[in-house]
Amino acid sequence: MNHNASLSPPPRRTRRIVFLGLAVLATASAAYVIRRPLMMSAPMCMAGRWHGCLDTFNGVVLMTLVTLPLAASVA
Repeated sequence: MNHNASLSPPPRRTRRIVFLGLAVLATASAAYVIRRPLMMSAPMCMAGRWHGCLDTFNGVVLMTLVTLPLAASVA
């Protein structure tokens, strides 16, 4: 019997690491899926052509996602 053997990490810690990994994977997957439709509106928005940018659903979603960090920092 080896009394110097290391103990396995507590189940709570392992569960937290697994959930964090799944959250990161889900976020990366969602970003990969929506990046292409949103990037179709980006050239119009960056060029200042707001008519083409804010008239489409993709443009509105893109502007919402772009302004989320600012809104979170203000709140």
